[in-house]
Amino acid sequence: MSPTQTSQAFPPNADGLVVTYFSDFYSVRKRDGALVQCKRKALLKKQGLSVVVGDFVTLDESESSMGWITGILPPTTTLSKPKIHNISHVLIACPWQEPQLDLRQVDRLLTKVLLSGLSPLLVFTKADIHPNDAQHGFTLAEWMHYYTYTASVPTLSTSIYDAESIDGLKATLNRIGGRWVLAGVSGAGKSSLLNAIDPQLKLRVNEVSHKGGRGTHTTRHTELLETLNGLLIADAPGFSQLDFSLDEPISIQNAFPECQVSTQQCPYEDCLHVDEQGCVIKNAVETEGILKSRYEHYVDLVKEALAGEHLRLDQSQKTESATKQGKSKKGGKAVNVVKLNPELRDANRKENRQALKKLEQHILHHQRLEDGLDYDEDALNDEDF
Repeated sequence: MSPTQTSQAFPPNADGLVVTYFSDFYSVRKRDGALVQCKRKALLKKQGLSVVVGDFVTLDESESSMGWITGILPPTTTLSKPKIHNISHVLIACPWQEPQLDLRQVDRLLTKVLLSGLSPLLVFTKADIHPNDAQHGFTLAEWMHYYTYTASVPTLSTSIYDAESIDGLKATLNRIGGRWVLAGVSGAGKSSLLNAIDPQLKLRVNEVSHKGGRGTHTTRHTELLETLNGLLIADAPGFSQLDFSLDEPISIQNAFPECQVSTQQCPYEDCLHVDEQGCVIKNAVETEGILKSRYEHYVDLVKEALAGEHLRLDQSQKTESATKQGKSKKGGKAVNVVKLNPELRDANRKENRQALKKLEQHILHHQRLEDGLDYDEDALNDEDF
């Protein structure tokens, strides 16, 4: 990476960019392109600040053997899984064959990318394997047309054996620029694709399992790789398990343009297009250009988000029921006070008088028994205490 490209990519108050880490050691690329091995200052750890790949940091290089990360700049974007900061684009690698096309995972990845405020590029890999065979009802060209023009996602097809397709991908990446992360299902050929883009990377690759028809993970940690004259692409694990429980159900529509009402108007305000009777989107499935499979993936994601919303509401109600209104000692302002467990709460004066009366009756009862008197009126048992 040239110093000019580096200085343009760096915020003015940053000394370096974290490109990878292993154990407690971080590799940081400086403004001049040099790599320096660093550790995190103990003060950052005490403050609960973790260093993530993609973070811009400040450094102390007073020690010749190692640098120290002294500060972390607030990230502009955050991807939670894999944990990476300051990424602008995501290249989603989707195998056309070997393993079979998994459109459900593609739509989940696209949704998570868009909800994270990032821009996707959908790349169908292994496009040389039977491109004219139909999968899920469409050929490769037809799926590319649908995602490009109906789902509004930029789409390419590539094969590591087709130099022209790789050159087209390189040209697209250079034109867009920014910092990227590579995502996709296991066996999509992500590492092979990066090796085709830049043979000097020499990333390890594995064959697809013939027994299960699935790929195997070869990427074990997140690393920002420099390629294409300074372009940074992160090869990262962790895209297999995506969580939508913290997302707003209505926001899922942002990833499904065909599920947004444009010229037609739904009879419901903030319609989720899931269970509402008379919803124009539900009626448009299969009849007006909305694929049933895409709609089913949309409904699944909305229900995941709804389940998370209901869980948070239940927890909030439990927390609220554990509090009561009170007044502060100073000023008498209304405040919420945590209710004590009844077993831990001190008894009030009324309860103390009742307990004392029971105790007096209990003592009197036993005294009369000892005196041989026939007295058993409202006798209390030891179980009452």
